[in-house]
This record gives sequence, C-alpha cells and structure tokens, in this order.
Amino acid sequence: MPNPTGQINQAWRDRAIRAAVRLLQTEAIAACTTTAIAETAALTPGQLSEAFADPEEIIELALRCFAEQFLDEVSDGAARASDPLAALWAASETYLRLALSHRSRLPICGFAEPTRPGREGRENPALEVHVRAEAFFSNLMTATGVPRGAALGAAWIAALDGFVTRYDAAPRPIATMLETLSAAFALPFATVVG
Repeated sequence: MPNPTGQINQAWRDRAIRAAVRLLQTEAIAACTTTAIAETAALTPGQLSEAFADPEEIIELALRCFAEQFLDEVSDGAARASDPLAALWAASETYLRLALSHRSRLPICGFAEPTRPGREGRENPALEVHVRAEAFFSNLMTATGVPRGAALGAAWIAALDGFVTRYDAAPRPIATMLETLSAAFALPFATVVG
C-alpha cells in the first residue's frame, strides 16, 4: 500500500529510478533486478513494492529517463553547430557515439529491444524514444532545406540505427559511417568538431 503522505513514496520512486538508470548505464538491462535496484538505491524490496505497481514499471521509467538524457545530449550536439547542415552532422556523430558506447548495455533506440507493448497498453519506451529520435532527425533534415526532408530524416535515423546494429559484425569508425551517409544522401559532409 502506498505511503499515505506520498512524499516518502515519491522519494523512494526517485531513488529507485536513479539507481536503475545507473545500473543501465554501467551494467545491462539484465542487471536491473529488484534486488540490485533496491541495493543501489539503499531501499528494501518492500519499499520498492510500495512505491511501484511492479518491477517492470521501474525499468520503463528508468529507460524513459535514460532515453531523455540520450536525446538531450544529441540535441545539445546539434545546438552547438553553426548551421542546419552542421547541426545534422553533429547530432549524427553524437547519436552514433552514444549509441555505440551503450549498445551492449541499453536498448535505447530500437536496435536491441524487441518492440513489444509497454505495461497497460502504453508504448514500449525503446520504441517511444525511437519515434522521438526520428522526428528530431526529420526536423533537422527539413531545416537543411533538402526536398522531402521529413522522409529523408526517417531514412537517416534508420541508417544510423543500422550502423549501430551491424557494428559488431562490421565495425567502422564513426567518421567513415558519416562519410557513407554523405555519399548515400548526397549531402555535403561537415567535419564534426568536439
């Protein structure tokens, strides 16, 4: 039963979500057991039971939180650029760098987690963030002024995810991946600094 005041319960939720995000960042999704989350958050399994409907809710919320951090970093990469084309390249470099560094630990953008429905009919967090990333890259592509920017943005994110998915079988430097995108989409390549 939830805490009557709700304040302790919310504090437990916040601690548990932060702990689950830390486990996702440093371990793998499989490491996010109720026991591990409770230990990392300095909570008891009983406190987790009071604060969350079930253990899957903690993982969904942690995935959403991590995904927001991921997309914020990608957006920050684009924001530092001087023009829309440079922003597209900077965001793409950031996306690939982050996705490759987390690919074995976190199903962030549809390249590791099956797209199953979330709890109680909600969208799967990995699919949710993929949809947001697709909209972000479609907007960036449109801002460059190329015809059919939104459609090309959807293809662009699919190509980025493809590079990440195939990385273990065909590893390539990020710069090579970006040059491949430049050739395939006939967009001038802007060297990414940073």
